[in-house]
Amino acid sequence: MDSFTYFVQNVEKMEHRLDVAQIDLFRRYGDEIIRLNDAVGLISKNDLERIPLRHFLDSLMPALLNLLPPTGTILDIGSGGGLPGIPLAIFLRRATFCLIESNQRKNVFLRHVRRLLLLRNVTVNRVRVEVLDRRIKGNEYDTVVARAIGTIDELVNWSSGLLKPVGKLICYKGPHPEDEIEMARISMEEQGLVLENVFKYESTDDSWLTLVVLRKE
Repeated sequence: MDSFTYFVQNVEKMEHRLDVAQIDLFRRYGDEIIRLNDAVGLISKNDLERIPLRHFLDSLMPALLNLLPPTGTILDIGSGGGLPGIPLAIFLRRATFCLIESNQRKNVFLRHVRRLLLLRNVTVNRVRVEVLDRRIKGNEYDTVVARAIGTIDELVNWSSGLLKPVGKLICYKGPHPEDEIEMARISMEEQGLVLENVFKYESTDDSWLTLVVLRKE
């Protein structure tokens, strides 16, 4: 069984379903990552054959676990090549996504993918996350997601001013996020965020990963 079929089946095992149009978008997105990876540096070369399982399925976890509002506004900090923002936007078609990426080449790639896949629920911005709250005024987002960027402490400080009241920060982390959570306690208290839950799930390489969910008071 190829990795893409396994990806689709794993989504179904979690009681969700990708329709024909969504499957086509995921295939085309994966093809573009492979085609342009050497030029842009989107993912590790070792992952090129495992994109559907290692990157698409992992990116979708907050949606598969029903942690994201289906019609909400979602900010992807440090989106890189679009992970997790692009897979989530394909999956949650009624939600609105803003992808933040300061690297010029990756930003251009994100805009290319947005046009290619006709993702009308996606916008792309080039700005450093450290100054994000100065560039985007007001508490605008229901959810902030961040994968493979920053510590929890940094993410709390970067995103707290951008979340609506009761909005959530979802951090994709490794199997043992306890130390990061503890190091972020002071920032969480100062910024008005509390730890809501930690979801542990098995990765496709038999390791365990977590989603650390913080809620703005």
